[in-house]
Amino acid sequence: MALARRGSSLENISEKILSKRSGVDAASGDIVTVPVDLVFAHDGTLPLAIQELGGHSVKFPENVVAFCDHASPSPSEKVSNVQTLMRQFAHSTGWIFMKMVMGFVIKLSSNGTRRPIR
Repeated sequence: MALARRGSSLENISEKILSKRSGVDAASGDIVTVPVDLVFAHDGTLPLAIQELGGHSVKFPENVVAFCDHASPSPSEKVSNVQTLMRQFAHSTGWIFMKMVMGFVIKLSSNGTRRPIR
């Protein structure tokens, strides 16, 4: 049994957020299901995620932001092909796609918004 309980000073920030969003008393080590406000998918992981989705869709595609952040502008034809795949996939699924946004996550996080800076 976990020591931290809702409202307790022992509760960490993750426990507080997950408890509030899930409606259950979440403690470290618990598995809870929560609605997601925003999902980041960048050029380092999105190609793998596309494979894992295997044709499945996401419930709220408008809450998924795909972006090129690690290799932008593209340094090679191979990377350009991956970025083209990402852009086409995002557009076909209704995801938000942003290109050439070095430091995007930092900008978004420091902005304190749940929507991308355009």
